[in-house]
Amino acid sequence: IEAIQLLLSVNKNDSTSRLSKLTRLRLLLLLLHRGNDTTAGSLASHGRSIFQLALQSLCPIDRTSTFRKDEIGESVQLLQSLIRRKDVLTMSQKDLSVVMCCLNSVIGGHLSRQERRPVPLLIFVGCCKTLLLLVQRFGKQLYPCVPLMISVLHSVMNSCLHLSADENLRSYTSEFTRLCESLVAHREVYRKHVVGLILDFTNHLGRNNMPHIIKDALLPSIYCLLDMLTIHETKQLNAMMDVSCKSIFRSVYRSYKKLHA
Repeated sequence: IEAIQLLLSVNKNDSTSRLSKLTRLRLLLLLLHRGNDTTAGSLASHGRSIFQLALQSLCPIDRTSTFRKDEIGESVQLLQSLIRRKDVLTMSQKDLSVVMCCLNSVIGGHLSRQERRPVPLLIFVGCCKTLLLLVQRFGKQLYPCVPLMISVLHSVMNSCLHLSADENLRSYTSEFTRLCESLVAHREVYRKHVVGLILDFTNHLGRNNMPHIIKDALLPSIYCLLDMLTIHETKQLNAMMDVSCKSIFRSVYRSYKKLHA
């Protein structure tokens, strides 16, 4: 108990509180991973404080200074451990919303195209795995937060759309595909919301000279989104497209029917 209290201490006169935030995050993560039944109760009594410490590094992010990759990465991992440990922290709907907002901040969903910078692979993967854990562990609890989840998915997809065609491309896009696959089981709730994702992808294809390798890497994700649609949403999607986008979408839909459906 004393060790946990010291790691969470904000008393400036306490030598432990002057440990770097990165060190404190790593030690707390170690306690969550290696803790036994004896430490579980102590961790639970401080679960809310550990949660708040993890969030502090994620939102807001000071993008005028060096991108603190290690600190952000450890914070994301700490969130994943808390999501898995319901014995340490019981997350409310508000907590889930805050987590998604922070992940959106890390990915850069609020930034303009000019401000957007590539998210380091390890941090991007960590954010996607955290979102996947939320869907797996809190699927129905997320239903009131669907618009927020879709907003984060837009950020994830936009990050993938602006990648360079290098060796890490598939590592990024495969995480987005796993996220889209996880939502198929909840299609009744998400189907009308993913129309915007498909439309944005198609518009991007129409406006930009996207390399084929990026398009091909993202198509499995789009196929999963198309799996959710009924005839009604497909007609709605078609009505929202201009002539050039319809032509592009027709090609995507034909490949979906041939290779995936």
